[in-house]
Amino acid sequence: MPMSSRVLAEFDGPVECRYGIGAVAFVLSGAERGSGAGGGAGHPLQVLFSGASGAPLPGPLRDVEVLERVDERSHHFWQVGFGGRQFDIIARSVQVHRSAAQAFLRAVPPVRVPLTERLGWTMLLLVLRVPGVARVAGWLRA
Repeated sequence: MPMSSRVLAEFDGPVECRYGIGAVAFVLSGAERGSGAGGGAGHPLQVLFSGASGAPLPGPLRDVEVLERVDERSHHFWQVGFGGRQFDIIARSVQVHRSAAQAFLRAVPPVRVPLTERLGWTMLLLVLRVPGVARVAGWLRA
C-alpha cells in the first residue's frame, strides 16, 4: 500500500509557532486560507500537536500547509510545509480548531424586531428607572 496524504490545514499569511510543555507540545496559529470575504483577513485557525517531536521550525512562518501522512504500516505523521521546505512532525494526536462563527450565522436566521416594538421596550425600561414606578406598575397588574 503506497503512502497516502491529505491536507489537514492551510494558513494564509504569517503563522505563529509556539512550543509548550505538557499535553500540547506545539501550536500553529494564524488565518485560514480562503476563508476571508473579498480577499480580507481569514478566520482564525489553530493546529495543536500533542506529544510532538521533531526538529524545531525556523521562524518566521508564512503560508503554511499541514499534511497528514499515513505510511504502509498505517503510522501517522504530519508534514509542515512553507516556502518550499518540508518538516516532518511525529505526534500522538493533532487537533484542528476552526472558527464556527460563519457556519453558525448561516444556519441561524437573523432576528428582525420592528422599530415600534423596540421603541416600546425602550420607553418601558426608561420609565421603570423612575423610583416608585415599578411598585405602581406591579400594583396595577394585580
